[in-house]
Amino acid sequence: MGELSEEMVNFVRLSSLYNLSNGWSWFAYKRVGPEAIIELELEMWEDMLPPAVDLLYQLIQPEGTAIEQIKQVHREITRVNGNVPEYLDETPDSLKWQYTSCANWNSLLQLGYEDYLAMEGKPAKVSCIHGCTKTHEIYFRKIAPGHKIEHFELRPDADDTCVFQVTL
Repeated sequence: MGELSEEMVNFVRLSSLYNLSNGWSWFAYKRVGPEAIIELELEMWEDMLPPAVDLLYQLIQPEGTAIEQIKQVHREITRVNGNVPEYLDETPDSLKWQYTSCANWNSLLQLGYEDYLAMEGKPAKVSCIHGCTKTHEIYFRKIAPGHKIEHFELRPDADDTCVFQVTL
């Protein structure tokens, strides 16, 4: 009988959480439509994410300039959420990155939600349009309350990557 390594356990745990979340979103999306699910999920992120971010800040205790702190927090958050960032550009006032792998996107593909992934050539999943931008805004709010998050490229028309930038 085989035994799962700690890395495998963490992978299965993260995959299961994304699959449950995406499954819920899919059924809600089918029942209430894209506009209502976007509104619902954005409200959920605003209410539920800040306590987790507060805990993360307590554990990380970021230091340095605002951009250095943002990068520290971002690196740790992506370790938790399973995304793999590649940093493209960093200035004293901005940080730009792409995700070379996204656990949420991979979950959607694994679940086979093709018609949920793209509507009229654009991503339909709220996490890929609004949610990811909103969660990044919440992640960095404590460091730079007036910051701006921009997304430049989104799946599925972005060569399997999403590109974001935070500007102070």
